[in-house]
Order: sequence, then C-alpha cells, then structure tokens
Amino acid sequence: MSQRKRFRIKFKRLGLGGKHLSKLGKLVRRPRVGGKAVVLTLLLLLVAVTSVAVYISQIPSTRALSANIYNYQHIADYRYAAYLRPNVLYNTTILPQGEPMYLSLVKSLRVVLDYRVSGAEIRSGKAVLTVRLVDPGRWDKTIYSENILFDDGFKWSYDVNLTETNELASLIRREISVTTSRYDIVFSADIKSSVNANGYLRTDTITPSLVLTVDQGSSMITARESGELLPLEESRTTYSPVYLEPFPLGMFGWSVEASDLKLYVYTTIPIITALAIVAWGILWPKALEKGEAEVLKERYGDLMIDLADPPEVGGAVANVESMDDLARISASLGKPILHYNVDGKHYYMVLDGGSAYRYGVGNGDT
Repeated sequence: MSQRKRFRIKFKRLGLGGKHLSKLGKLVRRPRVGGKAVVLTLLLLLVAVTSVAVYISQIPSTRALSANIYNYQHIADYRYAAYLRPNVLYNTTILPQGEPMYLSLVKSLRVVLDYRVSGAEIRSGKAVLTVRLVDPGRWDKTIYSENILFDDGFKWSYDVNLTETNELASLIRREISVTTSRYDIVFSADIKSSVNANGYLRTDTITPSLVLTVDQGSSMITARESGELLPLEESRTTYSPVYLEPFPLGMFGWSVEASDLKLYVYTTIPIITALAIVAWGILWPKALEKGEAEVLKERYGDLMIDLADPPEVGGAVANVESMDDLARISASLGKPILHYNVDGKHYYMVLDGGSAYRYGVGNGDT
C-alpha cells in the first residue's frame, strides 16, 4: 500500500471530513485545565472576599456599652413626735408620727434628722442646720442654727416649745401689723458630703427640709415636705458612663474584632486582585498555547511525527492560517505532519518536495 493511500485511510478513520475539520478551531482554543484552575480559583476567591467585605462594611467597628460604675444614695430622714398635755382623746402623752396633731393638745414637738449614705463610704462632711418661723410671703425668722462636722453620717434632734413659738409669732405680727392665723416651723439642712463611691471621690450637696404648719384657725399642726405629707428626703446618684468597645464577631468558636477583620479583608482584596491580574496575563495565555498543542497532539497523534530539531527545507515555506488548512494539505498530499518545538512555540509542517506548509502555535509570527 502506498504512503499516500495509508495516510488517507488514517484521516478517514479519524473522521476528518470537511464538517468535522471545521470544528477543530473550537476544540483547539480550550485552555489547559491547570492555568484555568488557577485563574478561576483566584477570581472566585476575589468574589468571596469582596462579598465578605460588603457584609462586614455594614457591621459597626465599635459598640456602645453602659457600665454602672457606682450607684449610691443620700438619705436624710426626718422624723417627729408630739408631746401632749393630759388628754382623753389619745390617752397618751407621746403622739407618734402620722397621727392628727391638735394644737390645743400639743405641748412641744421633737424633730429628728437622721442622715446617712447607702452604697458609698462617707469620707467627711459638713451640715448647716436651721430652724425658722416663716409666714410665707410676709416674714421669716431664724430661731436656731448649728454647724455639724461628721465622717459617718449623723443624727440631729431639736425640741420645739409651741408656747414659745406661738408667742414669738404673735409678737412679730403685732410689730409689722399683720394679722394671720398660721405660720410654718421650717427645719432645713444644707448637707455637703465627700464620699468614696467604688474608688471615685465625689462631693455632693443635698438640702432636705421639713415643714410643720401651725394653723391656729383650724387648731391643727400638719407636716409636709414640698407640699406633700412626706417627711423624708432621698437623693440618689448614679454614674453609668457610655463607652465604646470593639464590636466582637464570633463563629464556630473563633472570635475576632470587627475592626481587625475589616483590616484583614480590605488588605486581602488588593493582594488577590493583583494575583488574579498576574495569573490572567501569564498563566492564561500559556494555558491556551499548551492546551491547543495538546488537543492537536490528541487529534493527530497517529499522523504526527515529533522531531527534536526543525526539518531542513530547501525551498519556500508557506504559513497556513489554521490547523484545518494544514490537515487538508496533509490529507491531499498523503504526507505526515511533522511537529517540533522552538523556544516554547509549537510548529506543525507538511513537506511537499523541496517546499513545505507550516502552522505554528504560540507567541510570535507563524
């Protein structure tokens, strides 16, 4: 069997008719899996990191927390009791707080102020205590004043002789020519304390007061504080500052601060982008080249002869546009396809006497 006939039979077995050869261009342009995998992996990684960056950009880097540094209370507790004349109504000479006090039965009053601090330690303090007779809007007379130094709270008491206060109020009315049937006995305190609250030194001032109203018109004595029947003054001081702390993120037992994660992700994006660009520019073209050579080797391996060096051609060498063209020439001449490599570029050649037809795969001109 002649050489030309043998090559024609091999081409026929490969199914290289016109319509089959037209598909070769699509097949040989497929990139090699290795280069493609690297580029696609980097692109997918870039998409994943970018998605994470978009997500964490919506998470605050810090969060506001409120810490209860200290919480303490000043307590200034006014208590009073009435000492009565002999009477049938109550059948006692001491009337406790809260019971109606009839002026005709009350001989004197005892007022007690108990001051303390709850939740903190008093380091030092000073209290100015006063007792005044007051006809609101008309006159104001101080009948007692005292300064007290303390380092752990204090208890102070004062006795009011109603006979003496009634006479003093009547004398003042006559002096200023004012006729009223009531006056107030005002107990007030200006307390300034230095306290140690959970290691914080604080200086606070409170001004508790108690008002006993003597109404000669109704013959009653009533107790009030700021218009209410509540002889108790309380002042609470709380310090709960708001501060910022790094926002924590946790998953599967692993935790990281949001600000650190943002730094890692934002730094990773340009690195992966640079690697993807380098891979696209270097690995992808090489994958195309090697991929086409491998496909041609797979297609024409039975018809192809690998050479270590380029063959010697005495005549002209014609470059063809595609492997389809070279395959048709090889089939028509019944000549093998010679394959050789020069500096990483693959050449395929069909000899025809002293001339040749050539197709190249790789960088540079064919």
